[in-house]
Amino acid sequence: MIYNQQLYIIYSRGLNHFDHWWERHHATLQSIYRAIMTAPEPVPNIEFSIKINDVVNITDDFPDTTFWTFSRDIHNSVHDRLWVIPDFNFWAYPRVAGSFRDFQHRAMEVGGDFKSKVPKLVWRGTLDFNREVREPLLEQSKGQPWSDVVRVDEDANADARITMEDHCKYKFAVHTEGTTWSGRLKYLLSCNVVVFAHPLTYYTHLYHLLQPEGPQQNFVSLKKDWSDLPAQVQGMLDNEQKAEMVANNAAAVFRDRYATPAAQMCYFRRLFKVWRQSSFEPDPFEITKLTDGTVYKKVRGMTFEEYM
Repeated sequence: MIYNQQLYIIYSRGLNHFDHWWERHHATLQSIYRAIMTAPEPVPNIEFSIKINDVVNITDDFPDTTFWTFSRDIHNSVHDRLWVIPDFNFWAYPRVAGSFRDFQHRAMEVGGDFKSKVPKLVWRGTLDFNREVREPLLEQSKGQPWSDVVRVDEDANADARITMEDHCKYKFAVHTEGTTWSGRLKYLLSCNVVVFAHPLTYYTHLYHLLQPEGPQQNFVSLKKDWSDLPAQVQGMLDNEQKAEMVANNAAAVFRDRYATPAAQMCYFRRLFKVWRQSSFEPDPFEITKLTDGTVYKKVRGMTFEEYM
């Protein structure tokens, strides 16, 4: 709940089962808190629920139920009720890339000029998730002179692992979805590389900015079976001017504008307003009557500062 410019946590569940959930919910709350604290005008009083896991189970059995979440399935009409928020990666992903803004600075340092990048297509990933998409990617890229596409599992090809900013050394990079959505895309779009992606099933708060063609093209959209991958990569190799345009467009739209901390805060503050218009004014207090008849009133939940 947000009440009088203060963030309160009323109830939480399942967030300390393992470190990943802890990282996610702390990062999400930090982003919301920053949006409140940096707001140039008061934000409305609101109450809301957030789901931080990948798979969001929501059904027609409870038509009035909704959540804030990181993505929604565009093929599932029930997911139309979900409100999409910037995911936890935009604050930090300690085990993968650290602070997102710091990653963007490192990406610019590592990547250098587009023409000097390695003229290959890079991907690292496991087949434990979304095998129907990832397996054809490996097949279509196998043996290609432009391919640095490598399967990396927990116990296989460990020496092939690279850091997230190492992806920025290449001219081309592949994005694949994982269990549901994948946070990888925001990093690649900040790398000043040409991003190749299959048709995406899950939508996040920035995906409407993806342009697959025209003068504002900022990524390359491919078939789900990747059968057009060889021709598309070769086309970009043969037309470096177009490739550089696509990479520059991606960096300009995402890294330099809509994926900045300032843009995330603006998104959250706009969300607060629209959510308030669509929901209700929360009752912030819980009343306790003591045995001597004294009435004790306090704001529900725990302040963000206490919780953290």
